[in-house]
Amino acid sequence: EQKITPWEVEGATIDGKTQAIDYDKLIEKFGTHHIDEELLKRFE
Repeated sequence: EQKITPWEVEGATIDGKTQAIDYDKLIEKFGTHHIDEELLKRFE
């Protein structure tokens, strides 16, 4: 399981190898959504 806190970011470890951060899991966990073109335009 990946570990995400305000102070630490660690990917999951599978077979002794650290995996990349799974951003889809983060989006689901924190109840947010992907950044899309519409959102980017709001900040321009």
